[in-house]
Amino acid sequence: MTQSERLDHEAPQLGTSRSEQPRRSFGAWANEYDRYRPGYPSELFDLLIHMAPGRKPLRVLDIGAGTGQLSVGFIAHGCDVVAVEPDAQMRGLLGAKPGLISALPGTAEDLPVSDASIDLVVGAQMWHWVDQEKAAAEIFRVLKPGGVLGIIWNLQDDRVPWVAALSTVVDRPESYEWCATHGSPKLDPPLSELTAHEFSYQKPVTAESLVGLIGTFSQVALNPDSDRIKEDVRNLALTHPDLRDSEEFTIPYICRVFTAIRSTSGS
Repeated sequence: MTQSERLDHEAPQLGTSRSEQPRRSFGAWANEYDRYRPGYPSELFDLLIHMAPGRKPLRVLDIGAGTGQLSVGFIAHGCDVVAVEPDAQMRGLLGAKPGLISALPGTAEDLPVSDASIDLVVGAQMWHWVDQEKAAAEIFRVLKPGGVLGIIWNLQDDRVPWVAALSTVVDRPESYEWCATHGSPKLDPPLSELTAHEFSYQKPVTAESLVGLIGTFSQVALNPDSDRIKEDVRNLALTHPDLRDSEEFTIPYICRVFTAIRSTSGS
């Protein structure tokens, strides 16, 4: 069996999440994920591309790439992007993104790329699923000396009243709970200490696209009461005082980024 066949058939390795079921299930709603999940602010790409050393175009590895929301941003900024995604259905949509070098099966703990071949490793909305120690070792292996790691989360800004009200209708995604509990990822040398960055931005939505977005969260999609939850979200969007007079409104996001640099020495 080839490595690609093996990675397609093996269950993803258990990380720090409370349940393996969500991690295995995203492919079931890959089309909705591709349609409704937000992109990332331009400041994020400027930060990481500026930090990464070497000649341009940078070679970027997007791990846990999903359907490519982060990958397409780096492609638009002139980078050569290789994406790794364990789910075959997600990877099918990912591989169709124009300009992508390749979409490979793999996980953060088992990256199918060569040693010291990558300028910039990025992972968005995924670190809470992984075995941090094994993932960090793999990232160190594939980064060039002086290369950069960026661990990223998009978090809805619940300081905004209607977003706070939304959390009374639907449980927050596991990524939010992980960030609230852990604060920051943990990495050991020879990756540098992590530096935190935050960017605020907004995504335009309608009531229906908000319902679509919420439907891609694992705690909704896997819930037997998902139809009721979606209807409650729709009702909130149509009746909340801050939203009810607007056909289109914006979701406020905080994009939280943690960066580290691979040392130029060590093994």
